[in-house]
Amino acid sequence: MTATLPEQVFQVMLRMRVATGAQEAFDAALADVAQVAADNRHNLQQWIMRSADDPSEVLVFSDWDSEEAFRSHEATHEHRAAVSALRRHRAEGSMTTSRVVHQVAKANPPARPVRVMVWYYAGDTDEATIRAAHRQIETSVCGTPGLVKAELHRSLSAPDEYLVISEWSDVAAFREWEVTAVHRVQTAPLRPYLDRRRSQPYGFYEILSVDE
Repeated sequence: MTATLPEQVFQVMLRMRVATGAQEAFDAALADVAQVAADNRHNLQQWIMRSADDPSEVLVFSDWDSEEAFRSHEATHEHRAAVSALRRHRAEGSMTTSRVVHQVAKANPPARPVRVMVWYYAGDTDEATIRAAHRQIETSVCGTPGLVKAELHRSLSAPDEYLVISEWSDVAAFREWEVTAVHRVQTAPLRPYLDRRRSQPYGFYEILSVDE
């Protein structure tokens, strides 16, 4: 099933690394940040995920009904205070904003999916070419056991950067597909655009909590 999201939906991704020995304090501070966002009527939903490969790496996805709403929230005292407390327990952090360009979804997704993120750098290549390459992959992977949906994102702050987020029923389903020969064939259309500027242009994350 293909789903088209409202154009005004604005997604924020936070990528953080927990400071050594600060896991418990970090989790508590992050929960406070998420709760402050959840209390804002313009926040649509949130996901907090921990990397399956590196437990110190955490991703937070937050959907808002508009960029203006998020920027207003970002400036509030409550948000600033909660984020300030969180920063004391993290080693590093970055934020990326985007809008969904294309989404392929199934009905009744699993409650605790695993998400795989792959970053791409298009350079001088236009959006139409990237979207066409993603559609090729989308068509070939349709029906793959365990695949729930796949989304192509374009960065709002760096328009030549793209992110593909695929959702899987569990880690085992993704790993089983990843080791097959057909995996490399199916993902070939976008492989030339892998963001080699990153030390690792992909990541595997399990969802820790969902706020809807």
